[in-house]
Amino acid sequence: MTTTRKALAALGLLIVLAAPPAPLGAQGHGEVVSVPVRQFRLKGLSRWGLDLLFEERGRVFIAASSDDIAALARARVSFAFETSRFAPAAAAGISAAGGLNGAYHSSLELETELRLLESAHPAIAAVREIGRSLEGRPIYALKVSDNPALDEAEPAFLVLGCHHAREWISVEVPLLYARPLLENYASDPSARDLVDRGETWIVPLVNPDGLEYSIHVYRYWRKNRRANADGSFGVDLNRNYG
Repeated sequence: MTTTRKALAALGLLIVLAAPPAPLGAQGHGEVVSVPVRQFRLKGLSRWGLDLLFEERGRVFIAASSDDIAALARARVSFAFETSRFAPAAAAGISAAGGLNGAYHSSLELETELRLLESAHPAIAAVREIGRSLEGRPIYALKVSDNPALDEAEPAFLVLGCHHAREWISVEVPLLYARPLLENYASDPSARDLVDRGETWIVPLVNPDGLEYSIHVYRYWRKNRRANADGSFGVDLNRNYG
């Protein structure tokens, strides 16, 4: 056991090592660790800029540097080392961009991106939880406006993404609309005009349950995850508006 792990064990943290850890290679991170989803949210870890891999069975998996591990320990986050679960041959395929889903965003990765945008542009951006999915995942909206904390009498524009779970790119398009709107506000008059004269609400992920199911269980899943009274499963969300 390394010196770092001995120190963490002394703090009473949960450490699980089934085999010698495999290095993560080019990513520059030493370990894969997992933390309970509940602690991930309670401790505000989405704001830390951690390299998230995926969510599985109530735990969030993270590609962690030694500094990340030390920070988790200081924050008294209970975590487990999971590196031994990943074979060395597959390690090069693990990336901070999303692991199983590549460069596309999972629900937790999206939350991190939205929080970082809010943090970088607090005067014109605010993240709002607008509801919960059937499986309890938060559904987030990013409000972009010159007064994001106020409900002003201005035109409002709504952008929705990922009704269909398997259409991963439909999460990215709304997110890629938000970024230049925020990043070009100071330098682009057209972006500034949109922000100052209206309220833009961006919801990149309408169907988080279905998206996670398509990442981890069945790639071609389309609907949400509702058990229907007639014995069928799932609702095609964009077919059910008034």
